[in-house]
Amino acid sequence: MAKAFAKILKENDSKIRMMKAAGCSSYEIADVLGIVSPDSVRHYCSIHQIKLEGGRGSLNKNDQADVAVKIKELSNGLLEYVSGYVTKDSQILVRCTECGGEFERTYHHLTTHQPIVCPCCVEAKRRKAKAQAEYEREERLRLIAQHKAEKEAEAERKRLERETPHACPVCGSMTTRPIYCSDACAIKANDKAKENKRRAKIQNAMVDKDITVKGLFIRDMGLCKICGKPCDEQDFVIKDGVKICGNDYPSIDHIIPLARGGLHSWDNVQLAHRICNSKKRDHIYG
Repeated sequence: MAKAFAKILKENDSKIRMMKAAGCSSYEIADVLGIVSPDSVRHYCSIHQIKLEGGRGSLNKNDQADVAVKIKELSNGLLEYVSGYVTKDSQILVRCTECGGEFERTYHHLTTHQPIVCPCCVEAKRRKAKAQAEYEREERLRLIAQHKAEKEAEAERKRLERETPHACPVCGSMTTRPIYCSDACAIKANDKAKENKRRAKIQNAMVDKDITVKGLFIRDMGLCKICGKPCDEQDFVIKDGVKICGNDYPSIDHIIPLARGGLHSWDNVQLAHRICNSKKRDHIYG
């Protein structure tokens, strides 16, 4: 096809020169000669140095307009022609209608490579993506630093709380230890928690709420059912308003311990020395 166009153009060389001298555009010459591509006319005029209106090697206004229209159509309005066209292989200056940036490409490149990408827009997007990535990186570092500062502040607050003197919940003495002033107080608190748990279990079981030490003392005639010796109701002292019971003081003993499924009922209780009851613990005597 290109060879056929070249043959037609060569045969009509004088006609082309006359039409160019008259100011005809490449589109008009191609239409008269029956050639589909106006670019073939432009290329022929360039390599044969056909004098155009305005001097050797220059373009008339009609050819400039044709190039501008074709570039605008091929780029879907993205680019507009500025200057520089001589042949299809010459560098021409075009302007991006979106960002206003100008760059150079050959006319052949612009008319054959689709879609046309504006390097100014690509660079702007690259810089924007880089700025966004940098912002996200700085934001992550800021959040990490903030979290670290909060953890350090919380650790410092806990350290100050530990070092601040406070009263021991068991003995009331001032201490800087976390809760209790000593291991002995911690053991006492643990034993008390177990006792409260045991009492809660008694309350939740089927119980006889009228069971008392005095009533049991009368029923069992004051005798310890574990060792058989009499109990002493007067075996206690009052110290600082607190009643401290002795070893022979009477207490309520569960024949089948509550820990083994026994009930707090008259059939399952007996009188016992406080010391005997302590020694028995959760065992079952025959």
